[in-house]
Amino acid sequence: MKMKNQCQQLQEKLTILLQKSSDFSQREIFALWTIFATILGSASFSLTAVSRNFGREIGRNFLTKVLKKYSGIQKVIVKEFLKTLCNDLTKKQKIYLIIDDTLLRKRGRCIFGSFLWYDHTISRQIQSICLVNLVIVVEGHLVMILPWILVNKLKKTKKKKKKKKEQDGKTKRAIKMLNQIVLWLDEFQVTRNRIVVEADSWFSSKPMLDFVRQMGLIYRIDGKKNYSVQVPDKEAIKKAKTQKRGRKRRKFVKYTPLKEYLGASDSWAFFTNKPTKEQIRYRSAIISLKTGGRTKIYAFKRKGSKNPKFILTNAKKNRPPTQETVYRDYSYRWRVEEAHRDLKQQFGIQKAQNRQEKVVHGFIHFISMMYSIWKLWAWKAKKILNQTYSCPSWSERFHKYQIKYVFDEPV
Repeated sequence: MKMKNQCQQLQEKLTILLQKSSDFSQREIFALWTIFATILGSASFSLTAVSRNFGREIGRNFLTKVLKKYSGIQKVIVKEFLKTLCNDLTKKQKIYLIIDDTLLRKRGRCIFGSFLWYDHTISRQIQSICLVNLVIVVEGHLVMILPWILVNKLKKTKKKKKKKKEQDGKTKRAIKMLNQIVLWLDEFQVTRNRIVVEADSWFSSKPMLDFVRQMGLIYRIDGKKNYSVQVPDKEAIKKAKTQKRGRKRRKFVKYTPLKEYLGASDSWAFFTNKPTKEQIRYRSAIISLKTGGRTKIYAFKRKGSKNPKFILTNAKKNRPPTQETVYRDYSYRWRVEEAHRDLKQQFGIQKAQNRQEKVVHGFIHFISMMYSIWKLWAWKAKKILNQTYSCPSWSERFHKYQIKYVFDEPV
């Protein structure tokens, strides 16, 4: 009975969201709900199976038509959901905007957005759809995910140049999403000093750093160990003072690798991470990067880890964040990895094999929105009822309930 109430709550939240933001009919809203109810926790999925479960009331053609309609107005739905989220926040709560990308495996090349993308987990290219995801985290809990399908229109080039161009495309899409969300947050009276942007080292390029600084946002972005730090060239300065003939030198700087500049981690200070009770070595410094400009870097080294983690932050001299704050903030980035796992394993985001552009867009955005609705509901349940819902166990119970109480009943 408790699961039944939870299902009803999610269905009501979906209905309210769609009614506020669009002109979906009750039949269309029910069609979207049947897609979610069928795919959640299921081993396989197809729109034909959804239609079969619900008889003639919802046909396959009608389901594709509804997904196309959702694709056309998904921006309005996202804005309405974000407005609902902001209404639940206090004026002091920070909003973490986390960027990451993931691949959805696909079998056919005729599927919209399906290309050969390089998968770093297995070190080879696979046929897949590449998503650039923006995740919103509040109080350490993920409450929203927004995907962008990256369409690869690049011609074949050399391997190194192709990787660089692919990453440039991901960064451009990430910046567009961040810009749109920040503008909406401005509209909802969320000040920019409450917004924290986080990303791994793949998004630590100069365009991304320039963007977050220009927008006046706080950032915690993972840096690469091969970054070069600008330091004074003392030998050149000394030589220039004694030079009497010849062309005079104008630049007196040289570049040192970041890892070398910060020195061995054994000499760093340390603090105790309260959640895990482990000691973390750290060092911080305000530096000028060759490609990233002026920034303050926090280096962290856990016991047993091979390499330190370099976190780029705002170069603030007055009241800079403590090392514990930066370390805790960046730990929230793991929420996006958990979201990728949940969406693939329980929410079936990569199971649909539809080929049409609008259907693919509609399906991926709708499943992501349903995951956001569930995560926001789970966050409120944690705060109000002190009940924690984990995705695997909850989705399995949801699936069993749907089979027992919904699919077996006449529609």
